Amino acid sequence: MKTRVLLLVTMLITSLSALQAQQVMLQGFYWDFPKPPQGRIWADTLRLKAAALAQAGFTHVWYPPFAGNGARSGGYDPRDLYIGPDNTVTSAGTKLQLKAMVDELAVRGITPVADMVYNHRDGGAPESNPAVKDYITTFASGTNPSCGFKRPFPSDRVQLVMPIGGSTGLGAGTYTIRMRSRANIFNGAQYMFYVTTNVIGGSRWSPVNGSVVDLTTDPANPYTVELGRNYLTKINSDGDVDEYTFTLSSGQFTAGGDRLFIQAINYNSEYSDHLPISITYDADGAGPIAPVETANYLNPFGAGYKLDFQTYTDFSAMPSGQGSLHWDGFRPHFDSNSQAGWSQTTCLGPEFSMQSLDYFYDYDHNRPNTRSTLVDWTEWTYDYLQSHGLRCDAVKHFEPEFMAHMIQQMIARGKTPNLVVGEWYGENLDELKGWVDAVQASLSSKGVTNFNVKVFDFSLRSALKGALDRNESPRQVIFTGLKNGKGVSGFNIVTFLNNHDFREEINRTQNNAVANKNRNLAYAYLLTNNQLGVPLVYYPDYYGYPAQNTVYNGETVGFGWHPDNATDRAGHKAEIDRLIQVLKTYINGSQGVAYLNHYGGLNNGPGAPNNFINGSDYTKLLLYQLNGTGSAGGKDVIVAINFSTNRMQVDHAIAIQNGITNSTTFTDILGNSAFPTAVVDGQSRIYIDLPPKSYSIWVRGANPVIALPVTLLSFRAKGGPDRVQLSWRAAAERDLSSYTVQRSADGRSFTNRAVVQPTGTTTGPADYAVNDTELPRAGTLYYRLKTTDLNGAVAYSKTEAVTIDPRGLYLSVSPNPAHGTLHAELTSPDDDLPVSLTLTNAAGRTVHTLSRTVRKGINLLDLEVPNLSTGSYTLQVSDGTRKATERVLVE
Repeated sequence: MKTRVLLLVTMLITSLSALQAQQVMLQGFYWDFPKPPQGRIWADTLRLKAAALAQAGFTHVWYPPFAGNGARSGGYDPRDLYIGPDNTVTSAGTKLQLKAMVDELAVRGITPVADMVYNHRDGGAPESNPAVKDYITTFASGTNPSCGFKRPFPSDRVQLVMPIGGSTGLGAGTYTIRMRSRANIFNGAQYMFYVTTNVIGGSRWSPVNGSVVDLTTDPANPYTVELGRNYLTKINSDGDVDEYTFTLSSGQFTAGGDRLFIQAINYNSEYSDHLPISITYDADGAGPIAPVETANYLNPFGAGYKLDFQTYTDFSAMPSGQGSLHWDGFRPHFDSNSQAGWSQTTCLGPEFSMQSLDYFYDYDHNRPNTRSTLVDWTEWTYDYLQSHGLRCDAVKHFEPEFMAHMIQQMIARGKTPNLVVGEWYGENLDELKGWVDAVQASLSSKGVTNFNVKVFDFSLRSALKGALDRNESPRQVIFTGLKNGKGVSGFNIVTFLNNHDFREEINRTQNNAVANKNRNLAYAYLLTNNQLGVPLVYYPDYYGYPAQNTVYNGETVGFGWHPDNATDRAGHKAEIDRLIQVLKTYINGSQGVAYLNHYGGLNNGPGAPNNFINGSDYTKLLLYQLNGTGSAGGKDVIVAINFSTNRMQVDHAIAIQNGITNSTTFTDILGNSAFPTAVVDGQSRIYIDLPPKSYSIWVRGANPVIALPVTLLSFRAKGGPDRVQLSWRAAAERDLSSYTVQRSADGRSFTNRAVVQPTGTTTGPADYAVNDTELPRAGTLYYRLKTTDLNGAVAYSKTEAVTIDPRGLYLSVSPNPAHGTLHAELTSPDDDLPVSLTLTNAAGRTVHTLSRTVRKGINLLDLEVPNLSTGSYTLQVSDGTRKATERVLVE
């Protein structure tokens, strides 16, 4: 029997244009994806899927971080930011294989999204670091009021070096090293003490002598130690001093010049501020000459202090020859170049804070050299890897102002990213909103008012995880996320269900585990509610999870983090593809959503608190209605998701708007419900009948179908000093009425610039091109293509940004795709300008060059390349300072 309940319906109206909903992103990897040493090239995996992903409707693909330290790296330990020579092997493949992947994505109209690690760097060469020396010897006690907390420098990131032999006056003899806590506040902290020379070798991690001597029982000082052996000790009490003595023989060092290496690395505890407070040298021990003091920490920069503090922060000799940086680009640093009067300007804070050094060496983003290095790297990523989207790792560990600085600088260079999203790992809505607000405020202060930085909505994800795996009410998701929980604009949000960070292997219900069960229900919500932000699809949720203990090239990978049951590991590609089609065909551009059965009584959500159903299984129903105003289909859409294990049967009131009346028909376009249509009754209700753990979508009208009016293979906007060239290629034009080129000054409000009638092609591709000649003198413009079918349904292309620069070089190739000869049109701002043109293939190899002197204005240049194989190429023109590029397809 049908339950009949009458509800009041209230609307949450938000202004979210088609630009927001049109973007759909794939995270194109997972944590331990197979790497080259395991016999797999992940770049090829994504490259070969590019065409299908574009056809499915993905606009962005986030690929693995490329600057990691080696072929096995997870990518989050960047070393050579620019990868290195073409044959350099990254975790996803060689540099050329990575280049081929991003080129293929771009050709297919997909924006590659680079995973940018702006917070730290790893794997440099050792160098003297006076800032760390000062911090450890004089600052880390917390007595300096400018810091306010006592955070030691990580002991595993510094080695202590003292020159011996040669002209140092230090050689064979007895050395005594006295160690203690600088602040006398780290009682019980353990550390491993190790001393060696270049002749002896080894390190605390690879000792020459394998067995460890345990000194934690605090034997009487001094303790005689052997070079090349680990000694485990601890700080016992206030004022406790550990004293080590050893005799260096002539055979243990190079007399002409060597170094004494001292490592004191914390062991099985948090870092402490232990340091050598004194090092003395006695040449023969026979007297009467007293031992020489070589490292009294009370005067660390005096002439008698011989101990050097080294960090692995020398990035001046990278294989790529780019991205050079030294110790003064990292925390901690000073604000002066002389030792006299140095003042500390950065502090090391509590663990996982913005000031901490939790992983590797954290950049100091206030330093000009650091800023320029990172922005230049971003520009290279934008140009060479065509990564016009940026996913920014661990943004809680550096200042929001740097994010704004990077974006402002990229815009100033005419390279505006079309998506920038920060990963603030945490579910606190105030923190997530606070970061977005801080970046937007900083952008505004820099004169940037039309850019929306985004953040991942971890709070919404937590609510979805709870509904799927902890049997919590799905209606909590309405209020938990950034959009409805804090009023953050959907333009500033990326929504998601799973990502590579969720790797809990024991308790599958915790938030740091992947969502295990019925993940398709969560994707139904994320992909049909365009008000929430840009939806992200996780690679294993789309293609399926790897089997446990998969063997790659003889190596077994456990994949212990994946769902428990084999059925839960299946991908949801077919369903997600269908949902994306629904989003783009009917929902995209909707201006508002009504949460028809929102969670009542909380007084912090949309609508009146009495607009909900309680009792039975109705709390497991998520029901909402997308307003047809401004939407791609121009029709209201109702979505019902049944999280219950029971069949859902309910008459439910809907929003009466946009001409909906008694007897208005809605059609179930997915066919998951018990009836193909739902008719609004006299009490403004429709009847919903859904199986357990399922969902369906009703579109107003009797015969709606999911069919895009045209398949767009590409849409491009190419700028010039006096025009913007718009071109696109379409395939399978079905019942198409028109193309409309639209332009916007802010990426939100669009106006029509040209209407083009289709050729009527139904099999082969059709190419179109128009020019927009009424332009501002300078600035950024946004273009998109609207397609309208004979029934009035519309769809939109991706949005292209074009920067107008009257002093720039502009290059175009026509026709494109080309055959045999490339007809290039080069617009120059100067007369008698020498330029060079270079044509490179998808692997980055030069296949043709041409040098010319051009005049001011439009120059026609032909490149005869009759033997080019079919594929994608890049044509670049440069006058030595300025450059312009054009993607070319050869058929």
